[in-house]
Order: sequence, then C-alpha cells, then structure tokens
Amino acid sequence: MFNMKKFLYKLIIFIFVCLSLQVILAQYILPPIPEIKLLNKYLQEKYQIIYFGDSVLQYTDMSDTDKSGVVKMLSKINPAYTIADMSYSAYDVGVYEKMMEYISRSSYKPEAIIIPIGLRSFSPEWDRRPVYQFEKQKFILGASPLLADFYRPLAIFGVIKENPISDKQFFDTPVYYGKTQIGTALYFENDEMFASTSPENIRNKYVYSYMESLSPDHRKIKSLTNLLDSAKKQGIRVYVYITPLDYEGGKEFVGPDFTIQTKANADLICSVVQEKNVPCLNLAFSLGTEYFSHPAYPSEHLKQAGREFIALKVNEFFLKK
Repeated sequence: MFNMKKFLYKLIIFIFVCLSLQVILAQYILPPIPEIKLLNKYLQEKYQIIYFGDSVLQYTDMSDTDKSGVVKMLSKINPAYTIADMSYSAYDVGVYEKMMEYISRSSYKPEAIIIPIGLRSFSPEWDRRPVYQFEKQKFILGASPLLADFYRPLAIFGVIKENPISDKQFFDTPVYYGKTQIGTALYFENDEMFASTSPENIRNKYVYSYMESLSPDHRKIKSLTNLLDSAKKQGIRVYVYITPLDYEGGKEFVGPDFTIQTKANADLICSVVQEKNVPCLNLAFSLGTEYFSHPAYPSEHLKQAGREFIALKVNEFFLKK
C-alpha cells in the first residue's frame, strides 16, 4: 500500500540533499568567476577606491616603453590611496550597476568609485552584441549569495536567460545616424564590409560605433542613474569621466556631424550625472589621433602617453587634495 507520508518525507530529504550538493558544488568545486573573486579580494583588503573599466584601462601598444595600465599609473602618481583595478574587456555601465549592487551588500564600503564611460558602449555594436551581455556575471553580482549558487540550475531550466539577446535580435537591431535609421546591425556586421580599410568602410565603422543620438531612455543611461542612486545610499563617492575617443579620425571620415553628435551624446551623459550632484569630466575630445592604438578602425585603446594623460587628469580632477 502506497504511503504518502513516507513518500513526502523521502522527497523532502532528496530535495534537501540536492540543494545542499548544489551549494557545495557552487561554492567549493566549480571555479568562481575571476572578476568577482577579484572584487571580493579588494573588498576584503579594504581598498579605498574601486576603479571600474573596460579594456581601455589595460590595453598597451607595441611601441609603449611603459606597459602599465591606467590604474597602476594613477597609483604611482597618487600613492596616498589604494586603488583597485576592476576592468575587463567589454565591461560597461550595465555591469558596473550590478557591481555597485554587490558592493552595497558588502560589510566594507570603499570611499569612492571611478567610472569611465565610453561613448561606443551605447552603440548597437556594443550594447546589443550577445557576447557583451555578461548575463551570468550580472546575475551573480545582483543576486543574494544563496540564490547566486543556483545560477546553473536556474539557467538550465530557463528561469533565467543565459543569452537575453539572440543573434537574430542583434542583427535586426536598428542602426541610426542621429535620429534617422540607416539600416540594421546585420549590414554593418558583414565581414566583407571590413575586409579592406577603404575610406567608406572606415566611415561606416565610425557611424556604427558613435553616430546614434542618445536618449535619456537608453537602458545604459538608466543603469547609470541606478548606480549613482545606489552609491549615494551607501555613502560612496562616485567620479565619472567620458573616455577619450579619436574625434579627429571621426571628423576626417564622417565630417563635422561626427563632432556635433558625439558632443551631444557626451553632454547628455554628463548632464545626467551632474543632476545627481556627481562630478563628470568630459575627456572625449582631449586627445588627437596619434594617442590611439588602432590600425584603422576606431577604438578607445590608448598608447602609453594617452594612458598617462587619463591617470593625470583623473588625479587632478577627482583625487588631488
């Protein structure tokens, strides 16, 4: 005869064992995400300043005699502070928002956070690219520790999406010149378009990367405001700056519209930041083409002199007492 009470008792034990094994697996067996492990280290060691960033902070050019990243250069200029480098390729304000949530749950709060913002990170090329969504990192940073241990089962059963933007959705993303749609990402992601560095191809890359007119409703603008609000609640100072871009190359290949549009976008971001009573340093148009490390197509990667410039400006504007 079937004993329902006995069955339920065994079922509860089975579920408890499975949940316990998942916690053990997540915490002690599976390798942690290196960047989150590093953030934990910085918080445990009570670093005074956390410096968020993407590959711009660490990238070096073959011609550099000093291969130091921006954070290391800043630490040399101002050794009075312990400054943590929390940069990773293609990270942006969407990830920084979740890092701030994670820090807010920590028993230790840093004195300040430095946030560089690249204008290209708002473009469909970056914002909508599936591999740049970092959904696992965002979930673990934003969830409670216990819930974070169940990321893999939740992803397997479709409770959370590992890839919130499919390739099709990415390729269907509208691309704008100002406020006028000029195509979709599929056209600009065509390998043949960038097989040669013709003036037309370079122009298309600048347009794809920078020429959309930003709106306060952009999801990364909302992430930025959420981050600033969270930091204020925790009593953490925030310093924001706009990363330098190769505006001279943009003017050469796109024309005067390039400066007009990128300035408008930078001004919008800084206005949002300043409305929260947070300082915003606009370095977008501070460096000429010779400071950038890219063969033809635009990026914000800098040579040694460019990284030194950022370190000096960040110290002068934000940290110098």
